[in-house]
This record gives sequence, structure tokens and C-alpha cells, in this order.
Amino acid sequence: MPEAGTPAAPPPGTGREKGGRGRETALDGLRGLAATVVVIRHAFNAVTIDPELRRQVLESPLALFLNAQGAVQLFFVLSGYVLAMSLAGGLGGAAVPRFFVRRVFRIHPPYVFAVLFAWCASFFYLQTGAGAGLTPWLRESAAVHIGVGELALALLFPGEASGQLTVGWTLRVELIFSFLLPLLVLIAVRTHAWVLLVVALLGLWLPLSLNVAWYGIDFALGVLAYLHRERLVGLVRALPAPAAAAAGIGALALLCSPMLLGWHSGVLGVLASGFDPLSIVLMAAGSFALIVVVLARPGAGRVLSIPPIRFLGRVSFSLYLLHHTILLLIAPITSRPVNFFVLMPLLLALSLVAAELSYRFVERPSIALGRHLSHRLRRGGGGGTASG
Repeated sequence: MPEAGTPAAPPPGTGREKGGRGRETALDGLRGLAATVVVIRHAFNAVTIDPELRRQVLESPLALFLNAQGAVQLFFVLSGYVLAMSLAGGLGGAAVPRFFVRRVFRIHPPYVFAVLFAWCASFFYLQTGAGAGLTPWLRESAAVHIGVGELALALLFPGEASGQLTVGWTLRVELIFSFLLPLLVLIAVRTHAWVLLVVALLGLWLPLSLNVAWYGIDFALGVLAYLHRERLVGLVRALPAPAAAAAGIGALALLCSPMLLGWHSGVLGVLASGFDPLSIVLMAAGSFALIVVVLARPGAGRVLSIPPIRFLGRVSFSLYLLHHTILLLIAPITSRPVNFFVLMPLLLALSLVAAELSYRFVERPSIALGRHLSHRLRRGGGGGTASG
């Protein structure tokens, strides 16, 4: 979910910051909204409600605000797009090592902070019974407190940290595919788009124990969206306005389709969807289509670039990493039984404050250090460059 560096040349169709980092703010805004969806869904998952009502809500248009797995896949497709930008200067010389350095420092220090924050917070988690109105999904997470040895091992590479940071699985996917991104770009550039798609789809045949590979389709589609952005944006811009709006609605429907179709499985008192190969393909395609529509429609770009949404985009990584720990801290003390309409706004407000602090004091310094080391590699190695 974390963003990468700046493209060598701007793709058409989206408003961009003048000066500064020069990145597409609309895509940042899209990432921020996706992180907010994850926060809302986790608050929804925390609260005990009638199972049939839960199903009806998830299969209604409200799925757009509760589709956490779709939001995660949107993160991955966005990462593929933005990481392809970061490699736009070429793959020669020190470009790839510099890219790896930036990615490690973009992902790993915030992850370490999030795990340590969750571990320290877990000393204060309250254990509650079913009468508090909290689902087994939340109560099971609140019971986790790993030992120091497990903690030390968990800090070595992103992951769920033995259940201490359940959202950490996406960072494992992010970092693994960050290392594979130059290869995906090379396949796409040297062969054909269909070759990259076939390679990515082969990962869906691997067993559940290797399901990190399932998300290769997300990163592949992100790479292709960047490499073919002019043609794709041109196709959408050629549509009449009603047809372009319908394309955007269709992209959102495709992104939410596993939920809307009722492809749920019961997990610890909540319903989960989107964790099977077909669902992943559908949500990857919806994410791809949504990004293309956002790039092509100036109105969408302007909406996603307004200051509140830009703020969400800026702190989206820390918001995603920290909100679940805050949820575990506050859910047992908000009300008895817990009320979603009390819990959700409180969770969002506290998580945004924590995310802003984390962005300022953890993310920005780690990004700066990664860029510094990357520039030192360029001076020392010479040769090809990648934007940074």
C-alpha cells in the first residue's frame, strides 16, 4: 500500500501537485479512501449484530464502504502502477538496487514501528466476554501477546507478527512484489501484455499456503496500467460522459462483486469474502478499471485531490498500519454493548491523529533516509537512473 517515487514523465488525465513531489494526487486520494474503507470494515467486524442483517448489509450498495479486501487489492494495483513509474528511468546501472533501497526503507521502518506499537498496546488490551457486544474476531486478536523472542523474529521481515499485527500480511505481499517488480516490468516491456498477465495468473494455481503469489495479478495489472496509460486513458476519454460515468460505476461494481454476489465465508462471527482466486481476479480487474477511469476523468481527479482526501492519502499507510491496534484498545471501553455508530467515528478520529504523528516522525524520516542512500548508490555506481 505505500507509495513509491516520482515518475519520469506525467501520464495524462490527472491533476497533479505543482512543484513538490509532483505525483498524481488523485491516486493518493484513491489510496486514502481505500484505507478509510478498511478502517470502517474493521469497526463493522468488531461489533456483534444479527448474522442475517450483517449479510444483507454486505450484499447491499453499502459494500462500497465495507469492501476491505477490495480496498487492499486496490492498494496492490496502485502499487504496481506507481512502482512502474519509479522504474520509468530504466533498469540499467544502479537503478534497480536504488529502487530496492527506497522500497525497503518505505515499508520496513513503519512496519517495525507498527509491530512495536501493537506489542506495547497489547499489555493494555481488555479481555471481554460475548456480553460486551464484540465479535470473536476481535476478542481473539485482543488475546494475542507474543513473547520477546517471537517479537524479535517478527521484526526481521513484514508479516502478521504471529498475530500481533494482523494487517501486516499485506506488507509481506508488498515487499515481495517490490523485489519482483523489475522483472514484471521487464517481461511487460520485452514481450507483450498478455505474457505478463499469463505469468501472473499462473500464481493463482498455487495452493493456499503460497497465496502471496495470488496477488501477482494485481501488481501485473498496475504495471500494465502505467505502461499503456495513454492508450487506456484515451479510450475512456473518447466515451460520451454518460458512458464514462457508467464505466466508473461498473468498475466499482466489479471491485465489490464478490460481496454483492454473496461469496462469503463465516470467520469468527463475521463474514469474509474475496479470499479465493476468482474473487481476486474480479477485484483486480475492478481496481484496474477504476484507476483508468480516475486517470481519464478530470472531475474524478479534482474530487480526489481536495485537501481532506489528499490528507487521507498522505497518512494512508500509517492509518492502515495502526488502526487495528487502536480498535483493540478502544472497542471494549466505548459502550456496553458496543455500538458501531459510536465506535467507528471514534476509531477513525483517533487513528487519523496517530497516523499523522506516525507519518511525521516515522514515515518521512525513513523515506528521507531511503532516498539519501539511493542517491549515494547513484553517485557511487553511476549508470542508469530511476526517479526517486
